[in-house]
Amino acid sequence: MVFMSILFRFSSQTLFFFWLRLEINIISILPILGARDTFFRREITIKYFISQSVASIIFLVLFFLVYFFTSSSLELIFTSAVLFKLGVPPFHRWFLNIIIRCPLDSIILILFVQKFIPLHILSKIYSSFILNCLIMVLTFLLIFFYLKNLSSLRIVLVLSAWGNSLWIIVSRSVSDRWFIFLIAYGAFLFIVLWAFKFLNAPKISILLRYGINIKIMCAVRLLNLAGLPPFSGFFAKLFLIKTIINFTPLFLIFMLLNTSLLVLLSYTFLSFYFLASQSPRINSFPFPAQKFFYSSGLFIFLAFPIFNLFI
Repeated sequence: MVFMSILFRFSSQTLFFFWLRLEINIISILPILGARDTFFRREITIKYFISQSVASIIFLVLFFLVYFFTSSSLELIFTSAVLFKLGVPPFHRWFLNIIIRCPLDSIILILFVQKFIPLHILSKIYSSFILNCLIMVLTFLLIFFYLKNLSSLRIVLVLSAWGNSLWIIVSRSVSDRWFIFLIAYGAFLFIVLWAFKFLNAPKISILLRYGINIKIMCAVRLLNLAGLPPFSGFFAKLFLIKTIINFTPLFLIFMLLNTSLLVLLSYTFLSFYFLASQSPRINSFPFPAQKFFYSSGLFIFLAFPIFNLFI
């Protein structure tokens, strides 16, 4: 039902049906978040449901108000309700609280799957240059503020999600290539979460017990997600910036690049944190799927440069 609600977004261009499919998408994901009967799972599910319900009510009420009354202030609040669902600054508190407590296998649903419909709705809504600048500056300041908490993998993943959401928000009114960028980001995020999940390393401190070869492979995945050249994450951003550079003010592009540098700094610090630590003699994986671990590392180097040749 989650993926069907995403696919059905192509069948209509009406905002009301977008809202309806968004609600189906939210209801469908709640049993997945609360699949295990634990306190943290129930807490995450309730917080996610309440936060999304508040934004949905605002979205639905303002939809009818905008339909009957044309007002720039109503459109601003309408856009803010969609941004609240994405969890981007300044509507980030619920998003941060959920990701910090969320298991690794559910993070990809919130950081990737649940972004399709809200971003598609944003692509149909006009947003002013001032609003884009405000979101950009607030995100930059917030990422800079959270640079002191770089020992947490989940915090770094949140910073990356904010940074990549900025790229999509800026490019959504110029081209539909943000959809390809989002899929590439989801693939790279899955590779990172899969590695840490099956290494039984929900925290970076657990990763310190492994050998240097495993640490290097994890560092490569993190730096690719941050967009460090020559990895595929860098080509994904280059692919998107080629599309928007002729249609976007230089100030927004400047803020995009600076925000990406801050995110890259956080991932670089995290990588050097566990690479510089003393490595014990645990150099093998605690699971039999070693071929996928190394083949996904090859995918990081080759996937998007090859794909970019055909665009």
